[in-house]
Amino acid sequence: MRIEQLETKLKQVEKELQEAEWEEGFERALKEYRGKDEVISFQSYKQLLEGKQEPIWRVKSNIPTLDDLIGGFQEGNLIIVTAPTGQGKTTFCQTLTRNFADNGVRCLWFSYEVPPREFLEKFGENLPVAYLPKALVSRTMIWIERKIVEAIAKYQTKVVFIDHLHYLLDLSKVKNASLEIGAIMRELKLMALKYNIVIFIVAHMTKTRFEDKVGLEDIRDSSFISQEADYVIVLWRDATRQSKRDLREKGVIYTNEAVASVEKNRRTGRTGSLRLILKDNLFYEVTENYGEEPIKKI
Repeated sequence: MRIEQLETKLKQVEKELQEAEWEEGFERALKEYRGKDEVISFQSYKQLLEGKQEPIWRVKSNIPTLDDLIGGFQEGNLIIVTAPTGQGKTTFCQTLTRNFADNGVRCLWFSYEVPPREFLEKFGENLPVAYLPKALVSRTMIWIERKIVEAIAKYQTKVVFIDHLHYLLDLSKVKNASLEIGAIMRELKLMALKYNIVIFIVAHMTKTRFEDKVGLEDIRDSSFISQEADYVIVLWRDATRQSKRDLREKGVIYTNEAVASVEKNRRTGRTGSLRLILKDNLFYEVTENYGEEPIKKI
């Protein structure tokens, strides 16, 4: 072996020894590490949780079957509310806002779909205690997060409604809308976890009319939306039977009853549906106390 080759070999051996020594020291340091993100056992983590003794915060919807299926919405939850166009997405969320306020829970609204005056008029004279920005000056996630933090600091809000998802997307600048929506959904989920809040977001469907039951596959950009959500609630209204002439002259006439279906439940896996009735711009669960209701065109 030539002297040059020997020197190269010695340097290589020395380098390997240094790397081995460094790795050994690194492993030793990690073995002794006790930081807030150290890896611990399931049993140790359970003991930490028991030591905190903090009850899990939940808010009920005051809609009995929905509360039975879900068990209350928990902080950190991201919920999708979807329906065909004009069949009650915003009204359902406003119903939840009213019911949450009755339970002492304060909500923040970002209503991009409905003008503020029309939005507030739907609540009637007795407005719930809830909040919204004076002006929707931006649709960026940075601005939305800033307003969420402001509402938490000022009013201790625990629930946020965003109506609707596709307003957060600048279609003129986005090359792949589905991927961008997936990124937005992940950011919203992280916000819910970071600030210990519940976020409801309204999402559109791919079609405007349905003859049969609707589900997760009917959500616009569904694969990227539903996979990030903890719950997906789908609504649809029953259309009355109409002649072609009547349909052409009057448009589709829906009854004032709707179906709400929990299509995804990440926490327990329980799914199911319930019937709702629209009265005074709010949804109530259908019970035997409701008789025949007049057909209402909406």
